[in-house]
Amino acid sequence: MTVKRPTVFNFASRATTCRILPSIKDGDRVLDLGAGKCLKGWYLKKSKKIKLTNLDIYRDKNALLPVILYDGQKVPFLADSFDVVLLLGVLHHEEERSREETVREARRVSRRAILILEDTPKNGWERRWNRVWDRVLNWHNKDAEFYSYFSQKKWEACFRKLGMKVKQKREVRSPASWLSFYTRTLYVLEK
Repeated sequence: MTVKRPTVFNFASRATTCRILPSIKDGDRVLDLGAGKCLKGWYLKKSKKIKLTNLDIYRDKNALLPVILYDGQKVPFLADSFDVVLLLGVLHHEEERSREETVREARRVSRRAILILEDTPKNGWERRWNRVWDRVLNWHNKDAEFYSYFSQKKWEACFRKLGMKVKQKREVRSPASWLSFYTRTLYVLEK
């Protein structure tokens, strides 16, 4: 398969990759769960010598890397198969009741860490703007669903319930500050 080159318009994926690089080591086995177009994975492979597996419930025709399809429930790998599992901006596309199960599955297949980047709007205005912007970013995927966004407090309660430790928590903004009208939070979790 020929890897296509991302365009200059993918600056947000590049910025996200830069934020997660410190948590990933050369030689790591990494699972990008909800990989979509594989933009973050593409940048990650350019930055680190890793073994990357991309997993999603659909195959984006513009994906830059190969993607394994799965049913959206049971991750088709054995426990502790990956050093790091990435869930980058995907959980808010799931129904609330299935998010916890997705995080539980990520925990099951990870050995060391789970990196979660999620939209965590702090008020009604941010939430409305987030919904509009999310639809713009996902215009190409007619199957993408748009559900509610958890607050930081709600995410942290979910992680505690699953017995996971928040090693790091950082609010992040878009590199183009004029696009940054809502809060996103990066969590680095340990088992």
